[in-house]
Amino acid sequence: PKTAEVPDPTVYASEELRTLIDIGTVPDSLKEESRQMLEKNINAFGFDGRLGHVETKAKIRTPEGQDPISVPMYNASPVKRTVIEAQLDAWFVQDVIEPLSSPWAAPVVIVYRNGKARF
Repeated sequence: PKTAEVPDPTVYASEELRTLIDIGTVPDSLKEESRQMLEKNINAFGFDGRLGHVETKAKIRTPEGQDPISVPMYNASPVKRTVIEAQLDAWFVQDVIEPLSSPWAAPVVIVYRNGKARF
């Protein structure tokens, strides 16, 4: 099986939600309610060229007394550095990541597969 299939590049408009999402075998009496629930949570889906987003809070448990681990950035060529910066900028715009100050840190790892940068 292909493990690196390219995702569908088509940008779908959020106004097309009702025609794009198949609610399957939901009983007729619940179809409208189901569509309204999907529309209420439209931000969870990747419409209008943005990523889907659900507001969440996460807590990462660590062993008692664990010292923060901070790994410095790996050396990167100027070309790779440009690719990393462009991807980080895109993630900031899409609200995938946000700025923060923390004693914990891990470097970005870039790998090229089929000529495309993967993070």
